[in-house]
Amino acid sequence: MLLAEGQTASGHASPGSPSTFPLVLEASREAPIAVRLRLDQSAVDLELLAFDPAGRPLAAMDSPLGTYEPESLCFVTEADGRHLLRVASFGDRSGTFALTVTAVQPAIAADRVCHRAARLFRQAETSFSRATTERAQTYESAAKLWLRAGEPFLAALALLEAGDLHTDLNRPLAGEELLRKA
Repeated sequence: MLLAEGQTASGHASPGSPSTFPLVLEASREAPIAVRLRLDQSAVDLELLAFDPAGRPLAAMDSPLGTYEPESLCFVTEADGRHLLRVASFGDRSGTFALTVTAVQPAIAADRVCHRAARLFRQAETSFSRATTERAQTYESAAKLWLRAGEPFLAALALLEAGDLHTDLNRPLAGEELLRKA
């Protein structure tokens, strides 16, 4: 199913069997395109990924909220053509989902900031194999950017992750402060 703004694709996600949906975008010469997505999941922890027409990753999101809370993702692209959105099971469970393209519009400053925050959050999720100060600081940077972009819920998710890391690193006061902010 080819997706467009305002459309929803529903499906079933199983481990090892991601679902892929094309999204054709036409970026103008004046401004890149911003895309906002919502992934509703039921009984399964899902990861949402966006790829440009060359197959390079643009953005990804798998929040720490687990199996029933929606995932939100924003990304900015300058590339025309067929982008891919991939929904993958993150773990060993199967379940249903609904992926909605909530907005496709010329990118503004807040969209670019949101995109940078999503990339930082993903970096913190995937680039570190253990609890480190650098990982916590990466989450904190993502939170600050999401606040600037007007995304307080996503900022709170990043602060929760940073707070948990500080606690794991035996810095309970720093962790408690971030968890209070969240």
